[in-house]
Amino acid sequence: TSAQEKWNALVDNVMQWPVIGVVYPTYSPETNWSFGASVQACFNMPQETIPSTFRVTGCCTLNHQWQIHASGTLYMAGKTPWLLYFSSRYRDYPDRYYGWDRDHNRYSCYYNSQRADVTLQPMFRLRHNWAVGSAFDFLWEKTNLRDVDSCFAGPSETLMWGLGGVAM
Repeated sequence: TSAQEKWNALVDNVMQWPVIGVVYPTYSPETNWSFGASVQACFNMPQETIPSTFRVTGCCTLNHQWQIHASGTLYMAGKTPWLLYFSSRYRDYPDRYYGWDRDHNRYSCYYNSQRADVTLQPMFRLRHNWAVGSAFDFLWEKTNLRDVDSCFAGPSETLMWGLGGVAM
């Protein structure tokens, strides 16, 4: 078969996704009104019987807070069947921090938290319900406190990562 026929077969197999979507409004005093949407698709990779999933969720608030999250699991067939779990998220969350000073007086200050994280877990499937593999996690967060006189001063940045194993 030609490369074009292989591509067409892949598109026919993968692109016929049953997709479920939801749009939702919520309210809370901290965020005001929040509007979000979520979509999930299930599909089979070529020559694979276990369905793979892919999800995307996002929301934003009237206080200019927002986040987006994508995750899923891909099941791959072949001589050595394997799977890949992945998750990725980003948020930008301006808010007010409420605390107590040393004299037990309440105070508040504006801060903004930006955060991104990624998780990847490639695994070899041993049997239908068992798999082993590795895990990689990455987290970055930047907070910025703007009311320097009444709160902790300035920006703070955090970077963490980890490498490990997974058995499930």
